[in-house]
Amino acid sequence: MALTSTFAKKLSTGLTIRVRSSRAGEPARVSSKARRLSLGAALCLMGISMQTMPLNAATNTDHLKLYLHSKLISEKQYKCALYVVHTESRWNVNAINGTHHGLFQMNNKRVKYMNGYQQIDMWHRYIQHRYHGKACVAMSHLKMKGWQ
Repeated sequence: MALTSTFAKKLSTGLTIRVRSSRAGEPARVSSKARRLSLGAALCLMGISMQTMPLNAATNTDHLKLYLHSKLISEKQYKCALYVVHTESRWNVNAINGTHHGLFQMNNKRVKYMNGYQQIDMWHRYIQHRYHGKACVAMSHLKMKGWQ
């Protein structure tokens, strides 16, 4: 919004009077029109600042990725796990492929009733047992079988 020079002058005068009187401890001697102008300017500035702030910067997928990274400290293993989950479900917690469910498409009906964090925990226990804790071995198994 472009401010006209008269509007900007009235706005600055009204704000200056309010600031001076509030700093001196005196009641503001401002007309109702000046109060409306300063209130309108404050609302405009608030609206502009609200538009520039990202309200939902972190999605549920971002939280799940952070949780997965906390389970797999190694960057290499984490990247392999990202590949597996993206290939299997595209980060859809409710993904179903026949009898396979969830983020990592595990063949267990309980996964259908778990949230994403529980599914990551279950998959982490599974790769600990099956692949000695190596997500990259799980990824290479996925590629070798052609399940990508």
